[in-house]
Amino acid sequence: MKRIPIIGLMIYGFLAASASLSSIPSAQAAGVTASGKPTDTVDGVKFLRMEDGAAVYEVGSGCYQFCSGK
Repeated sequence: MKRIPIIGLMIYGFLAASASLSSIPSAQAAGVTASGKPTDTVDGVKFLRMEDGAAVYEVGSGCYQFCSGK
């Protein structure tokens, strides 16, 4: 899986049958949304851990808009 750093707001997509790790800068995972919804309610988005001031997610194929409060 390729790790993609994301700063602030970003819209991106992944090819079918693929997955990627995405780092979203945030003080806490609860401050991150995907496509306007809490990340734990979005199919294809799985929270893995907090690392170096960022929430790390495994993201499946599809198009997502991530936003963090920080």
